Amino acid sequence: MKLDESGKDDLIAYERFVQSVISEREKPKKPAWQTVIESSGFVALVTVSLGGWISTIIVDSLQRNAKHLEGRQTALVRALDLVGKTMAKTTSRRDVDRVKVVLGNRTLQPPETQERVKRAFNSAWEDWDAEKRAAGWLLAYYFPLDFEKSWVPLVKKIDGMLVTVGDHLPTEDPNDNIDKEIQDAQSWIRRITRWGM
Repeated sequence: MKLDESGKDDLIAYERFVQSVISEREKPKKPAWQTVIESSGFVALVTVSLGGWISTIIVDSLQRNAKHLEGRQTALVRALDLVGKTMAKTTSRRDVDRVKVVLGNRTLQPPETQERVKRAFNSAWEDWDAEKRAAGWLLAYYFPLDFEKSWVPLVKKIDGMLVTVGDHLPTEDPNDNIDKEIQDAQSWIRRITRWGM
């Protein structure tokens, strides 16, 4: 059989088609899982999932750190507020017992002033005794290394100072032991104020 030109072209096109079908049948097919993994949709899904998971971990870590820092600051402020109030009432108590020289006359504060200051001092002492442990526990949690070195000795100093000031009697001696007790406590307070820096 003799083919004309258009028949030859049709036959060549048909042979090419058959050849492409045969070559497609001979290629091994990819498993379904491989097809899914190689798809762009799967890649986008994995990227979004991993990105969301990693960002959640980072945000959680930052929030925990911020809460910890806030707790540290709260604990330190609470302790220093307690110490500050106690020290203020203690120095007021010391000062009210001092003999004043006014226009050459030696006088003490009026008895009602002395009693008011002593009541405020006793109230501060009670607050100190009631709150020093709780403040110490918070400081021990947030500042474990500094706690033993600074807070524990400070508590002992303030306890000693409170006893000394509580037993103090009016005196004309401006250099009695009460000033040394207060100065010792103040030096320990300076150590604690450095914790927050």
